[in-house]
Amino acid sequence: MFGYVLVNKPELKIKDFELYRSYYCGICHALKESYGLTGRMTLNYDMTFLAMLLSDLYDKEDCDFEAKCLLHPAKKHPEKRNEFSRYCADMTIFLSYYKGVDDWLDDHGARGWTEKNALKRKALRVKEAYPEKCARIENNLDMLRIVESAGEQPIDKCANAFGEIMGEIFCCKDDIFRDDLFKVGFFLGKFIYILDAYEDIEKDLEKGSFNPFTAEYQEVKNR
Repeated sequence: MFGYVLVNKPELKIKDFELYRSYYCGICHALKESYGLTGRMTLNYDMTFLAMLLSDLYDKEDCDFEAKCLLHPAKKHPEKRNEFSRYCADMTIFLSYYKGVDDWLDDHGARGWTEKNALKRKALRVKEAYPEKCARIENNLDMLRIVESAGEQPIDKCANAFGEIMGEIFCCKDDIFRDDLFKVGFFLGKFIYILDAYEDIEKDLEKGSFNPFTAEYQEVKNR
């Protein structure tokens, strides 16, 4: 359920896209620094949006760097890093681990097994750093599994469960911004869940996995 929050690059000025990419690269560096190459492979665009949102909301001063990497070996590129780069990297690891767990429970495939085992210890480190937050996220993940395992459920009920997870992730601090950030994360999470379910409907039908659009899809297909 990652990769849906993207910029519309053709509509951006070059300087704006470079700013966006600098935050993306900052999270990438934070993942490598804390979790190695395996951690870096979990990088996604959704958390870049969160890092930029939090940095602007809290008016956080960025540390600017220039660095080379595997994707840019010849020329250094700008990176922006601050405390939210690290936070977003941590949340990326935690969610990616549970995505691997979920994939493994769905079809017992090699990819899910590899992902969950490669990230298990890293996710435990995140849990130690954010015990209360991770406990709430895990409770919401359990609720999502319960809702999905119940079979045919209204799309809104399933999407709400994932919205609760994203809402918790968006609340990086317990302060005056918490309620508003939770709402942003909650509705973005619902949006991501619905898009992911719509995109995966045919694949889920082939595998026999739960998808909230199954009944509607089969009804339309049988007309």
